[in-house]
Amino acid sequence: MSVFGVAEGICRKNITEGTVLSDMVIVSDDDVLGGEPRIDGMRVGVRHVAARMIDGGQSPAHVADQFDLSLSDVYEALSYYYAHIEEMRELERENEAAFDRVRESSLKPKETVQ
Repeated sequence: MSVFGVAEGICRKNITEGTVLSDMVIVSDDDVLGGEPRIDGMRVGVRHVAARMIDGGQSPAHVADQFDLSLSDVYEALSYYYAHIEEMRELERENEAAFDRVRESSLKPKETVQ
């Protein structure tokens, strides 16, 4: 598991920066959400939070309530999203491409054998 900060009083190092950050709760684990950055201890991805606020126009308090997060977790996720915007955009492109592949394969009629 990659950890991008400090959570629950346990000091952890930012893998990409090599520096200790205070109170960050964004982690990445290949076994959870396909390795996408997420809030530590939750299956709530950074992109999930950002989508609700940016695309959905929801307030930080509403997002916190809907995902059962603290308000600081919501802001950490949004901060991470903007600090790593190219990574987030690449994950969005990969996700859209995967959905397109599934949609194309599931909408094609099966070929009949004659």
